[in-house]
Amino acid sequence: HSAAERADRMMDDLLDFTRARFGGGIHVEREPIDLDQLTQKLLAELRSAHPGRDLTVEAEGDTSGNWDPVRIAQLERNLLLNALAYSPAETKVRVQLHGGAHEVTLAVHNDGPPIPARRWESIFQPVQRAAAAAGRSVGLGLYIAQSIVHAHGGTISVMSQAGAGTTFEVRLPRSVSKRS
Repeated sequence: HSAAERADRMMDDLLDFTRARFGGGIHVEREPIDLDQLTQKLLAELRSAHPGRDLTVEAEGDTSGNWDPVRIAQLERNLLLNALAYSPAETKVRVQLHGGAHEVTLAVHNDGPPIPARRWESIFQPVQRAAAAAGRSVGLGLYIAQSIVHAHGGTISVMSQAGAGTTFEVRLPRSVSKRS
């Protein structure tokens, strides 16, 4: 069952890569959603698939906005699966949500080995990885995550350092941007 799900995700990633790279970007269907509720649901699914892992979410402020729920869930899933793959099983993976006046910030943190600063930009390119990970992927998760964020008019960045872990931070404007 898990092999079939992995193959399905790989096919979806390849289709999204093609759309993002050659088809003018990833299409989004905006509707009002609450990022905290969406995150809680996704974490429940991931806890079932990764029963030994400690996955937490902290939310502060209004986490609602006008986004594509399917694409935002895909973005979060990609970031969380990376966090799980690149961190020791005994460590916690944290999601932090912060609602600001005009945007919501989503941060996914893990305590895995650091990503060298020279790789921070290149890991968002297709078929790039920070390091070898357990399991198989086609190396498109972060590229697709970045494409989804850009389709919503937002930004994505990474900070990583020895002893402090790695955090991917996404800033999503609440309202429609001219980029989308």
